[in-house]
Amino acid sequence: MDIQLLADELQRFVVQNKGISKADFARAMTITVDAHCRKVTKIKGTYQVLDSIMSHVVQGFKAEWQELGKFSVRDKELKNYHQKVNFPIVPAEVLSTALADLYEEDVEITNKQICKIIIDWLLTQVTDDLELLSWIGDTTGGTADGEFGYSLNGWNKIIELAVANTDRPVFKIPLEALTDSNIYDQVLAFERGLPKILKNKIQKIHMSENNLERYEIAYREKYNQSPKYDEADNTRSPLRKRALVGHTNMADDKIFCTVEGAMLNLIDVIDNPPKITMIQVQDYKVKIFMEFWKGYDFLMNEAVCVADFAGIVRGLGNAEKMKMYYPHEEVI
Repeated sequence: MDIQLLADELQRFVVQNKGISKADFARAMTITVDAHCRKVTKIKGTYQVLDSIMSHVVQGFKAEWQELGKFSVRDKELKNYHQKVNFPIVPAEVLSTALADLYEEDVEITNKQICKIIIDWLLTQVTDDLELLSWIGDTTGGTADGEFGYSLNGWNKIIELAVANTDRPVFKIPLEALTDSNIYDQVLAFERGLPKILKNKIQKIHMSENNLERYEIAYREKYNQSPKYDEADNTRSPLRKRALVGHTNMADDKIFCTVEGAMLNLIDVIDNPPKITMIQVQDYKVKIFMEFWKGYDFLMNEAVCVADFAGIVRGLGNAEKMKMYYPHEEVI
């Protein structure tokens, strides 16, 4: 198998199959959790978003100036991360395998099975990697370049950072550590602990797939003899029948929810769409280069409700911030 011919044919395959490549890249960049996120495009590096909040302004009339009301505008920096793929193929290592039989000298480049299979395998692995990174990625845990796992912050890390953030705090709801026997009651307690202003705006509660399975078992054992039992309720919350969403790689010690559109999927498909940027031959290898941008974050931490298995204080943990964001809650 000629190494330069394979490189040239891969290059021509990518160029001549632009439509197929775009569809394949779109598939590779679409991760399970993205279905619950609002897509934000054209962000490179960092991006500032603003949120504003205003306190009560209406009062009874009196013919004198009496100030009432505060207006606050705050910004938050969203981070997007530049990703790359440097994938090597050593033709000599596949020469004696069944893959070599797909190297068809007399077949048009757009139909060469070996090119299709290599690109498909590569994009499938990109998808698998991003699925994992979307939850376990941690930019603080190691070296982003040259290693897997540290090129972006996944949702486990984003939640941890948000919980630890005292300037832009999340709304904490104290719960007991989850067990098989208390999972139903704790999900109920979480739902009842939501702030009044958000109760009608929360549609989904996110948890690990393991905890969702626990809940399904507990719900089935509790209600399967009821004449009104509906199997679909196994993955709905006890009170408002909100969707309970289980995520494969989400940590078991986390439950959270927020308003629709507040989970963000940060990409750049306008100026820098995901693509194979180069194919070259060096050191007996065909080297495939790819690059794209990817990141996640919450639009506004204060609108995120998180289970707190270690604390006893419900709310933002700050009296002034509670007055501003949740003035109708009795406790902090």
